[in-house]
Amino acid sequence: FVPTNFTLTEVLEREKPPTVEAQYVWGSRSLNTCFETIFKLYRGFVGAPHFSAICRLLGYRGLFVVTAEVMKVAQSLVCLICLT
Repeated sequence: FVPTNFTLTEVLEREKPPTVEAQYVWGSRSLNTCFETIFKLYRGFVGAPHFSAICRLLGYRGLFVVTAEVMKVAQSLVCLICLT
């Protein structure tokens, strides 16, 4: 993907989630720290395993429909950007 300066979505302002005691999340404070450290490595990752699972779930026809819809949206966004 190519980074762009255009914002294609609105920025959402979300409330901060309530703080939860350590034992209710992963069992203890040290386990929370371990899991958070591991999860930080994979935060925001979308890759081949995800697309493989999507293709397996949708099948050939479903994949065609999703691809066609994504192309329509991409084309309309490109046209919208070109007109401005």
